[in-house]
Amino acid sequence: QLRDQSLYVGEANLSEDTGILDTLKDKSGYDVTLFYGDTRYLTTIVDENGNRQLNTKASGPVISAVLDQGKEYESDNIDILGTRYAGYYIPIYQTGTSDIIGMLFVGKSYKDVHAIVHKTKVYTGIATLFLTIIIAIIVYAMAYTLVKNISQGISYVSLIEEGHLGFKMDKKLLTRKDVIGDLCRSIKGLEKRLRSIIDDVQKQCEVLNETTNYSSKQTADAISSVKQIDQNIQNIASNSTAQAEDASSAGDSVSEMGNMIERTDEQVDALTETTRSM
Repeated sequence: QLRDQSLYVGEANLSEDTGILDTLKDKSGYDVTLFYGDTRYLTTIVDENGNRQLNTKASGPVISAVLDQGKEYESDNIDILGTRYAGYYIPIYQTGTSDIIGMLFVGKSYKDVHAIVHKTKVYTGIATLFLTIIIAIIVYAMAYTLVKNISQGISYVSLIEEGHLGFKMDKKLLTRKDVIGDLCRSIKGLEKRLRSIIDDVQKQCEVLNETTNYSSKQTADAISSVKQIDQNIQNIASNSTAQAEDASSAGDSVSEMGNMIERTDEQVDALTETTRSM
């Protein structure tokens, strides 16, 4: 009830009991006003001299929406005694009835809201910059690690290219659960496969070497045999030449004997003729 322009509850003068609202403002940073009807009887809103704005009226749009229609009212452009506020109004009902007897306002001056928003933007900008730097550092570290691991994989490929097999690969690379891990495991599998192929080729080369050595020995033996046969053939050829020369000499002797026989026959014929003449 109202007494001497003050709001009472029983014998308690609410208009003078500002401790609760001041505590709320200190803790929350928001101004609070209790209306009885359309008039402020308890408030934390003060003028430029620090005087509380008691016994002042709410604006027309607020009265129409809250007191007349029983609606809640929210706006960031509420004019309170020439100062722009962002706030919220709710109706207050008489206990046990649907009669609206007043309003409760909670809000903050737009200047303070703008300062908070600006401060929030500054903090947000600083936080964003800080997070951006952290993310950049993390991305750089991840990229550096990624490039380093890829370089290690390339170095292993280079070792294979140069013919160095049997090398040990970092276990961390082989146990990675990403593309780099798959790449390193494939490189290691390739190295094992090449080493197995080279071992098989080496074994086949050893067998081939043994076969070649055996074939060389057999060839040497065959060449020795051929040389022996050639020597024998040469000996036979020499003997045949000698026999041929002896045969030729014998032929000459037989020819000479034939000539001698012819001359003897001529001499016999001459002797026979002489004998006949005698």
